[in-house]
Amino acid sequence: MIKQKCASTSGASLLIALFFLLLCAIVGSIVLTSASVASGRFANLKEVRQSYYSVSSASKLLKAELEGEKYSKYEILSKDGMPLENEYYALPQNKMKEFLIKAVEQVMTSQAEYSDIFTIHSSEQVIEEVTAYFSMDSQYNISIIVKQGSTKCIVTIPAVYSEHTETVLYEDSSKEEIDAIRITKTILWTEGEIT
Repeated sequence: MIKQKCASTSGASLLIALFFLLLCAIVGSIVLTSASVASGRFANLKEVRQSYYSVSSASKLLKAELEGEKYSKYEILSKDGMPLENEYYALPQNKMKEFLIKAVEQVMTSQAEYSDIFTIHSSEQVIEEVTAYFSMDSQYNISIIVKQGSTKCIVTIPAVYSEHTETVLYEDSSKEEIDAIRITKTILWTEGEIT
């Protein structure tokens, strides 16, 4: 009888079954863990994509609004440099008209960079609100960083600046014609890019 119990392999079957069950439990927990991590990534992916689409749409809108805009102003100065008259030939005609005029006027007077921050939002909730960091350098080139969370795009719009000086006859308040200088300053924003 003892010889029979020693030769029996029925206990080994139980040990193999327990080992197999343990192996399946380990594999199952690994699969569940990786599935839950992947699920979290996909949930975050949706937010990241929405953020990208919002920033991308706002960047394209800004680029389209600013390309081809023109600012042109002339000043008439007396021979000794005293201002006599200011007049605009062309002003920006887009939704950012006042903003651009303010930026250009400040850069013209201070010869320093102008910067401001504003938000862009859609009334139809098509895009989520994004923040735009606007700057205009002393050469009137525009750079806008459009950002939402960690997603950002940079819109750059180069400017072409020209200045034309000519001597003119100016009729002053006493109806007397005097020699004067007319300085015409023109800025044209050309084709931009989004990076």
